[in-house]
Amino acid sequence: MFTGSFTGSHLDSKLPLAVNVGGEQNKATKWFVDQAKPKPIYPLEKPVEIQEGARNVSARICDSLRLRSIEAEFNGSQAICKTNDFLTYSIDLYNGKDGHTIVEVMRHKGCGLAFRREREAVLNAAKGNGGMAPSKLPFIMSIPDDLLQCYEPPTEQEHEDTLSRAADMLHSSQRQVQLFALQNLSSITTADKLNPQSAKLMSKLIMRSSFDIRDIVLSLLDACIRETDETSEQIVNSCLTIFSNSMSLLCDEKNLLTVLLNEQGGRQFTELMVQKSIKIVKDCKSTHNACLALQCLCLLLKNSISARGIVDDEARMVVVNAERFGKQRHFKLEKEAQSTLAALRCQ
Repeated sequence: MFTGSFTGSHLDSKLPLAVNVGGEQNKATKWFVDQAKPKPIYPLEKPVEIQEGARNVSARICDSLRLRSIEAEFNGSQAICKTNDFLTYSIDLYNGKDGHTIVEVMRHKGCGLAFRREREAVLNAAKGNGGMAPSKLPFIMSIPDDLLQCYEPPTEQEHEDTLSRAADMLHSSQRQVQLFALQNLSSITTADKLNPQSAKLMSKLIMRSSFDIRDIVLSLLDACIRETDETSEQIVNSCLTIFSNSMSLLCDEKNLLTVLLNEQGGRQFTELMVQKSIKIVKDCKSTHNACLALQCLCLLLKNSISARGIVDDEARMVVVNAERFGKQRHFKLEKEAQSTLAALRCQ
């Protein structure tokens, strides 16, 4: 996992990515294993033997992880990986016969179905089938069109009732209760998980801060970016997803611009959100959260003049360094950073 920071100073931006800081393996280094570890005496978890040396196998897997934007921490012949939905698994390389390499992919926590696809992708890469080889696993069936036509989306009043209940849950002192409410809101504002018009309606209510929901979510985001536990990381992820989804759905019809410029508290939200987004990218406790923060920052820059005035040279350098890291280890981060830099150039 990416546990350092994208520093924003001009001096730090000139440092080579492979510098070893504090004796720890730098996050920008790639995974090259010259010698895999000996095979243990106990049975491995569904091992697969690849007729290649460890160096080639590790390089292929590393490239696949970057292309699929998987957050990874490398420690010798082991890689600990985390997906954007918080599935965590390990990849271990062992010595096989005749110079071959044994690959073991083992789930630590998270969705078992998602892990099947991750394991398939890792093994495809290890075998040389490509970093993003098509999956042969069955996909979830879609809802038939005739059933979709019968679907009646929630009314505006029902959405307001949902926000009222969510606001109550977000005032809870229990982080798991807060996380549940945030994950529900992030799903409701995701157009491909819900009726698009319904998701847009909920997004409009959130951005207009019905029941003060926008300010509550922003407050939770501010509180949790200072923490290092996984629940706080997931809360930050859900908060950023809510704002990213909502702004993405509203910017098509210029509704977002109206909210940010004219609605009560819109300018204050914009300023605070820009500052928090830059801080999340700079600290980068989670690469996935850094991607979401860059999405939010890019949307704000495209739709708010006041947002453009907040981003100074130091903040711009943070985005540049994020792009550099993304080119090494995280494809989605690279693309989000490039989009943000393009929005900055349009100022």
